[in-house]
Amino acid sequence: CREIIFVVNCGQSMNVSDPNHVAQEAVAWSLKNFSAEDEIAVIEYGEEANIVYPLNKIGNATNLKFNFKYSGESDTGAALLKAVDLLADKFNMPRDIILITDAKFSINDPVRYLKSVENFQSAVRQAKWLGIPIYVLNLRYGGDQLNYYSYAGYAKEIPVPHFELMTAV
Repeated sequence: CREIIFVVNCGQSMNVSDPNHVAQEAVAWSLKNFSAEDEIAVIEYGEEANIVYPLNKIGNATNLKFNFKYSGESDTGAALLKAVDLLADKFNMPRDIILITDAKFSINDPVRYLKSVENFQSAVRQAKWLGIPIYVLNLRYGGDQLNYYSYAGYAKEIPVPHFELMTAV
């Protein structure tokens, strides 16, 4: 059994990065293929981070559908902190965070942008200290051949390999 938090970017840039809603399909697929004893939570974030499915056993909830709406800016730092907080006192089973994003801090206000980056780095340090792996699934931004918007530069301390999932354009 595991505890898994999905953190899904729902900012405006995801309209370009995820026009086919790969993110919601990935979460739905996971529910069908993880153990019924696994506990999951889903956090969607734009300008605010909201828990759309609280940490709970999957059980018979394999038919849950998520309808992520992409709009506004995206505060990744606040969302990742919320995910780490959900798992911080859970030591009874393996814990993972899966961040699905196009790897952009898309906040126009410089002060809020820097706070989001600071929160992101803090969340990564806390996750490392708590032994919580963070898996980052990067969706390619727009028509870029390479993903130039990688969180890797901000998260040198991510305790597991950084994965990139490229969408077909």
